[in-house]
Amino acid sequence: PALHAELITQMKNWVTDFEIDGFASALAGAQPLDFWNEATYRVNQIRPVVFITTSPVAATHTLNSFGAVKRSDLLTSINGLVKGTTLNTAWNTTLKNLVTSAKTSANINFVTDSVTGSLGKTDATRLGAYLNSALAMTYVLPGAPLLNAGQEVAYAKALKANDVDNIIWPTKAHATTALLVKLSKLRTSNTVVTSGASTALATAAKTVFAFKRSGSAGTVYFMTNLSKKAVTTKVTFGAKGTVYDFTTGKKLTIATSQNVTIPASGFVIYSSKPVK
Repeated sequence: PALHAELITQMKNWVTDFEIDGFASALAGAQPLDFWNEATYRVNQIRPVVFITTSPVAATHTLNSFGAVKRSDLLTSINGLVKGTTLNTAWNTTLKNLVTSAKTSANINFVTDSVTGSLGKTDATRLGAYLNSALAMTYVLPGAPLLNAGQEVAYAKALKANDVDNIIWPTKAHATTALLVKLSKLRTSNTVVTSGASTALATAAKTVFAFKRSGSAGTVYFMTNLSKKAVTTKVTFGAKGTVYDFTTGKKLTIATSQNVTIPASGFVIYSSKPVK
């Protein structure tokens, strides 16, 4: 009890003396629930701040304390993309887990963190041709995307261990920056991505993972090729309609079920609303 009391005192000092906006805790589930409930209550009496955990926790920890969870399990799935052998059954499970967790807290989706950033490889090197697909998933899957120290924009210089925050930005933005800007515009142009239901879609090829975000705001279809070869496969959308291709901006008419061609390690996004 004395240790917990001192920790809460120190947390309050950080809020009052340094005006921080929140706390991020690794392995929050390893600490007693009553400690987090007490800490959250005492700190928020000063002013409301955010409590984030960097690892999945039980729903009991998100009831009164942690409002957002960094999805390290999603990062694990993303790290496996480079093998080129992942099947959509595994990703359907990942989607299901994200949907379940989103009922009690906000998912924070990311492709890198301080651990992966200190491995001495850029994300472009670590994820290779799958980088753009991985980034796109963090924007469309249930939750909110997180950019960690700029590695996601294919920063060209590998960071050294314990040097994860020492970044000298290039004078010219990497091409990946344009993709991130466009993905952000997708979230504002079709807000179903931020609040709509998430449903896995059936595909003829096991190497294609597909799902949709749907609701009153519209529909967004996401399809990614998990293999290293281009593929054309039948995707069951569930309804016919008019959509806009995210990459080209072209207006298309889709059938209830039809073939879609997806580049090697790439992705396709259809939105019921144009990206502006």
